[in-house]
Amino acid sequence: MASRSRIWICIARLFTRYSNMEDDRLNKIIFKWALASKSKNWTKKCIDMFNKYDMEFLTDIDQPKSKQAVINETKSKLMEDFVNTWQEDINRVLAKRGQGQNKLRLYKHFKNGFGTENYVKLLQYKDRCVLAKLMCGVAPIQVETGRYEGLTYEERMCPYCKNVVEDESHLLLVCPLYNDIRKCLFEYLSVCNNGIFCFSKMELLKLILASIDIKVARQSAKTCIEILKCRNQYVCSQPS
Repeated sequence: MASRSRIWICIARLFTRYSNMEDDRLNKIIFKWALASKSKNWTKKCIDMFNKYDMEFLTDIDQPKSKQAVINETKSKLMEDFVNTWQEDINRVLAKRGQGQNKLRLYKHFKNGFGTENYVKLLQYKDRCVLAKLMCGVAPIQVETGRYEGLTYEERMCPYCKNVVEDESHLLLVCPLYNDIRKCLFEYLSVCNNGIFCFSKMELLKLILASIDIKVARQSAKTCIEILKCRNQYVCSQPS
């Protein structure tokens, strides 16, 4: 979003600068020629962008405009469009490609608004990385790696249990291979939350992957790293 926004803001700024020039300036003459040309040059793309975001009033090159007002309006419209697209993407049910579900199937339950999460600002790289991978559906477990093998969602079985899809919920909450690892985390979460036995699976996942308590986030990240390490060792130990 940032790079795309900067590009269009620079283009809008240049368009406004040329629009505000005196008609006898060579740059303005060339600018008007480009607008009148049938070729798909940058001025036409800029006008298309203005029209797309309901900023048609900016296409009137004979009307003086405030450069800062144009920049602010462009920023606002681009951000609005980006957030709308973001919301559509996280609420999709199926993947854009392949036979799986949307990678962001968990993310949409945790994310209430557009913005940087607390753990991104406060955790070390390896800790925030593992939480982000699991939250965004790109951790190296079968629900994700099965995509590369052309497996349907129902075929992406846990390598240990063999009879259930290995998704984030199964990995973090159910699979008996990691009982000893997750035991310490669950005890810690139970103390911090006065018991977690009445929590649903989604509430537990949210607590593990998206806690606003930095101490809980650190403990959860440590556990997730150990679980993925254990999984990798188990898979590598199995005969081909």
